[in-house]
Amino acid sequence: MREFKPLPAQPAPVETVGLIGWLRNNLFSNIPNSIVSILIIAGLAYVLPGALDWLLFSAYWTGETQDACESDAGACWVFVSAWSQQFIYGSYPDSELWRI
Repeated sequence: MREFKPLPAQPAPVETVGLIGWLRNNLFSNIPNSIVSILIIAGLAYVLPGALDWLLFSAYWTGETQDACESDAGACWVFVSAWSQQFIYGSYPDSELWRI
């Protein structure tokens, strides 16, 4: 009778591990999932460049009032910085902010 000797361990197939394995198992596991994943990726590729441009690249960051925003080309973050105390503390009295 021959003695049993197990084969040496082998790495997992590339298709089942790492990023490719995750994509295959979660986004492209069947045809409906693949179609939906491709549609969502295409939608994001269409929307994200314009949204990032408006939110960050063409945005107005400096100034004291909302009048510093010259046009509607980008987001007006001047307004957010001017009103940051109101956003953080609400209508809490200025003289009592030390208590917070």
